[in-house]
Amino acid sequence: MLLLRQVSIGALILLGVQLQVMALPSEWLAENGSSTIEPTTEVPEGFAAIALSIADSFLQCGVYYQYTARGMGNNSNIARDTVSVVENNADILLQSADVVYRAFGLSTREKYDAFMAQANRIVAAYGPHSEQLSALIYQRGQVCSGVVSSYEERLGEVRFILENY
Repeated sequence: MLLLRQVSIGALILLGVQLQVMALPSEWLAENGSSTIEPTTEVPEGFAAIALSIADSFLQCGVYYQYTARGMGNNSNIARDTVSVVENNADILLQSADVVYRAFGLSTREKYDAFMAQANRIVAAYGPHSEQLSALIYQRGQVCSGVVSSYEERLGEVRFILENY
């Protein structure tokens, strides 16, 4: 069993607002990513694994959308409103991952650093401008599109786990 800290369900409810309309600060990781909280309640491992898997997908797709927004922001043919939506989606996904990781007493910074180290190894293995890397990035985009479209459902699953264990 993993331990779960008593978490404010209100934080998760606030994050359940439609992705496109909620704006959160993009500096969230610098401000919040290194904090961990001591867990206080036992959670069955299966449920913890589900919640943490969802948090991992939120983190990975949040990072993906951060990089996507930066690239889009450099393209004068893309409307600023479109870039803002992508930035907001990234921020919300990252904030959601942070809430879940904290609930389990995990460091968001450590999770972020591990994901970025893995991404850097992949880029080094394929080369920064290879077709294989482009294909992997495209696949990640498809996965992240699904994560965004199922966000409220996934957040509901996490909420259920946190409220009931």
